[in-house]
Order: sequence, then C-alpha cells, then structure tokens
Amino acid sequence: MSELDPTEHIRKNKNLMPGYSLSTLLRTEPHIDALILKLKAHLLKLGRVESSVWFNFAAFDIVGQAILSRPFGFLEKGEDVGGSIANSRALVTYIALLGHAQWLHDFLLGNPLIKLFGAHPHQHIAETAARALACRAEDEKIPG
Repeated sequence: MSELDPTEHIRKNKNLMPGYSLSTLLRTEPHIDALILKLKAHLLKLGRVESSVWFNFAAFDIVGQAILSRPFGFLEKGEDVGGSIANSRALVTYIALLGHAQWLHDFLLGNPLIKLFGAHPHQHIAETAARALACRAEDEKIPG
C-alpha cells in the first residue's frame, strides 16, 4: 500500500494480511492450482496470445481466491472484468507521477469533489470485489 503514515499503513494492512498467512495459503492452494490449470488450458487452446493479458487475469483471480475465497472471474470470462485491470494500470501511472509531486493529489483524485462526478480511483476493483463477495455469499447459502 502507498500509505505514508506508518500507523495507517499498519491498520490498513491488518485487513489484508490474513489472506496471505501460511494457513490460508495452504488451504487455498488447491483452488489456486485449479486457476493455474485454467490459465494453462486457455494458453494451450488459444495458441499464440498476448500472455501478459492472461497472466494479469490469473494474478487478479489468484488474489481474489486468496483474499475473498473466490476468484473475480477474469480467467472464466477471458476479459477484464469491470475494467479493473485497465483502471489499475492507469492508477499505477498516476501513482508513479504523483509520487514526485504529492501535493497535486489533493487537487486531482484526492479532491473530495471528484466523488460528485462518480469518479472513484478504486471503484472498478471495489465493484469487482463486491461482485465476488456477493457470489460467495450466495454459494454459502446453498447447502452442500
């Protein structure tokens, strides 16, 4: 995370760290293996592809599986679900540039007025995560 305040950095990371604990990784390993096999099947079926796109799909799905116990569906759909990857790439560029002029952030994406226009920097991935959580909740309702 790019949080500059050490106390806030720790607080925010505490929400994510359980997804990366050894016990969680061991429990999710079979699911992650299945996602890797799905990636392999796509690559073999499609032959010549832009592998970076499919590796991005796999990485996002693996993170979803590790943190939310549910992949986001990038590999399943073979597309950038909700524009999350494109948005993340734009944010990386933004962060790289604003890392040198942090004061500009308050006038750009850090400006509270930007929410009035419905433009939230993390909106795409937040919506993708919310859909994954909703699917997971539905799966938990089904006895079985």
